[in-house]
Amino acid sequence: MKLQFPQPKTIQQKIALWTGAALLATITAFVLFSSYNARNEAIENAKATATYIATVEAGKVKAEIEQAMIAARTTGEALKQIKNKTNPISLTRDQVNAMLKSVNESHPQFIGVYTNWEPNAFDGRDSEFINKPGHDKTGRFLPYWEKNASGGVQVTALVDYDKEGPGDYYQIPKRTKQQSIVGPYEYPVAGKIVTMASLLEPIVVDGEFYA
Repeated sequence: MKLQFPQPKTIQQKIALWTGAALLATITAFVLFSSYNARNEAIENAKATATYIATVEAGKVKAEIEQAMIAARTTGEALKQIKNKTNPISLTRDQVNAMLKSVNESHPQFIGVYTNWEPNAFDGRDSEFINKPGHDKTGRFLPYWEKNASGGVQVTALVDYDKEGPGDYYQIPKRTKQQSIVGPYEYPVAGKIVTMASLLEPIVVDGEFYA
């Protein structure tokens, strides 16, 4: 199909035609320029929004980590007093279990809270607790207070603590004797494999590692 347009015959018609064409070109250029600016502005706004969201989320993660480290440090300092050479405090395994349970219950974001003592390092009575709740066949004090499927907490015995890799949550603080963050790694929680990180406060007194 071919379209035909009338040709300008007079000077006035030619001037009007070229003026209209120039105006159309100006409008087109303005629209293109505006569209280009709008696109750039949208990109910059998207970048700013993404940066803001990332900053907010990073702040939330940092706050949660700091809260977890405070809880770990506070609990660790309390347990260190058991081995205080000058003025030790006396805590039973049941009392420590009650402490760990309370810490987990009061922090909904925590998956679990635990302590893992060296053989007979807690009270010298490992043989009396073989395969009891929070203990394995060694009788070591290994309570892990974890969230269960119903939202409550339950105690199990820690596993794989003697293995490099899966047991890094225990092996690393034992080796370094320093507060540390380990993970992410996979660990069974309430019958499911969960990817997690551990914030660790080792029980070290006068250079000796206890838990």
